[in-house]
Amino acid sequence: MCGLRHYLPWALVLNAILVACASGDSVSPDESELPRLEERDASAAIQTDALNYDLAGIGPDRELGASIITTFANPIAGQVYVKKCGFDPPLFFLEKRLGGAWALAYASNCPAVRVDPLVVGAGETYTDTVRIWNCRGASCYPRFEVEPIPGDYRFVFDILEQWDGGPGGVSLPKDQRVSNVFRLHR
Repeated sequence: MCGLRHYLPWALVLNAILVACASGDSVSPDESELPRLEERDASAAIQTDALNYDLAGIGPDRELGASIITTFANPIAGQVYVKKCGFDPPLFFLEKRLGGAWALAYASNCPAVRVDPLVVGAGETYTDTVRIWNCRGASCYPRFEVEPIPGDYRFVFDILEQWDGGPGGVSLPKDQRVSNVFRLHR
C-alpha cells in the first residue's frame, strides 16, 4: 500500500501531461507555417501596400517590427479629421483576428495628442507609412498584447467626422476607418 501512495502523484502528473498534449487548446500551430494571404478586401477604407509582412528584428530594445504603407480614402461626402501624434503617422490600433472575432492587439504610443488633426476632404486620400514594433520590457511601449504575434490583423485609425477644435470630436463609424486584413509573419 505504501508503494501505491508513492506512485499515485506521479501517475496524476503523467495523466495531466498526456491530457494537455492530446488537447488542441494547449498546443499552438507552428507560426512559421502560416500560409501567405492572397485575398484583399478592396472595399475597406484603409488599404495596405501588401497583404503579407515579415516581422524583422530592428534593434536591441525593439524585438520585431514592420513598416506598412497605408492609404485612407475618405468614404463620406464631407471632410474628416485624422488624429495624429505630433508629426508621426496617424493614431492607430491593431486588431488581431482570434477565432471569429477581432480583439485589440496593439496601440500606437502617443502620450498626448497635441497637434491639429490632418484634414482629408471628400473624395481625397491620405497615405502614410506606419511603423509597428514590439518593444521589450514591462514598462516599454508600444508592444503587442497578444501571443503568438503572427496572424491576421487590421488597422483601426482614430478618425473624426466632426472635430471640436480640441482633442475630441465625433468618431467616424468604425467600419469606415478599418483596413483590409493583412498577415504578419515571423
